[in-house]
Amino acid sequence: MSMGIFLWYHVAGTAAAFLSAWLVPRIPAQHIVAIGNAALIVANILLATVPKGQIYWAQLFPALLVSAFTVDLIFAASQVIASGSVNRKRQGVAASLIGTLLTYGLSTGLGFAGTVEAYTNDGGHDMRAGYRNANWLAVGLAGIGLVMSITFLRVPKSTQEGWEKK
Repeated sequence: MSMGIFLWYHVAGTAAAFLSAWLVPRIPAQHIVAIGNAALIVANILLATVPKGQIYWAQLFPALLVSAFTVDLIFAASQVIASGSVNRKRQGVAASLIGTLLTYGLSTGLGFAGTVEAYTNDGGHDMRAGYRNANWLAVGLAGIGLVMSITFLRVPKSTQEGWEKK
């Protein structure tokens, strides 16, 4: 049963990868990052507001589908921003830096969420409250990311077609 529950995450993740590849040449990268952050906000709001006893398909399933789009969209757009900001010779280093920063961000966020969960679960008696608070932290962090991407990112859409030297 658990495989069937999470199988759709892989399907949605594959769709998100194709969607991000389709979006990159069509809209500016900061919009793609904003869409990814908005998807993260929606997924975590859905998870934070799940009532006790609700069936999987009502909120957990949509949250799982939406969350598959977050990392794929943000990572693809970040790669475009990084590779467009440096010359061809340094694009591998820029891509590695984006991957490293994403990994650090994920692990730091997970640590923060674990701390929030541990300190708000009433000594282990109310795990649901701890999980909800961790999800609300994720909503707040994604909101900060959304505001920052809208306010500070200014990158035109990718028009690079070949590997001409610059």
